[in-house]
Amino acid sequence: MKFSYEDKDSVKQMKVVVIGCGSIGSHVTVALGRIGVKRFILIDPDKVEKKNLRNQAFMRNQIGWGKVEATGVLLEGIDEEIEWVAIARKIQQVAPLIRWDETDVVIEAVDGAGMKRDIWKMLDAREVMWVGCNGTGGVGSEIKVRRTMCGWIVGDMETEANVNNWGVAPRVMTIGGMMAEKAVVEYLRKRETGE
Repeated sequence: MKFSYEDKDSVKQMKVVVIGCGSIGSHVTVALGRIGVKRFILIDPDKVEKKNLRNQAFMRNQIGWGKVEATGVLLEGIDEEIEWVAIARKIQQVAPLIRWDETDVVIEAVDGAGMKRDIWKMLDAREVMWVGCNGTGGVGSEIKVRRTMCGWIVGDMETEANVNNWGVAPRVMTIGGMMAEKAVVEYLRKRETGE
């Protein structure tokens, strides 16, 4: 399934929760905003640091800001109609408070394999549609998309990103774009088929 200009009104209705607004999360969120998504909940306890500027969507003037606020301001720069809520806490602290039944898609973009698996299991148990990432740090490895119970994982499924991996900025931007497209396509498919 592809999405087109005719789908723009449906895309505007999407409510997206982004867990992790760093390398992948900031790029996915910006891509979703550019596609036309208008409603976001952004979750990340961290602040923007100078070392983040190479791989994340932030600008120098945002150093010291919370990543959720910095991401929200990037969204406002794309479209003043975008609504966003910033939650500067860890997902474990806020998961019981989120209205998962009112969420169309969750973007998982946290660091650490164990945390990722915990989030994927939680979302599958709640039957929430999600798109996550695994293996974003490799250079030259093939990027794949793998289906799970309620979600999709985008990445090379092998490497982990870290600040010592040179040349990953284009890769995280590519994976972020792929995740945004997958989220919109699957949301539209669900609306069309009722699955």
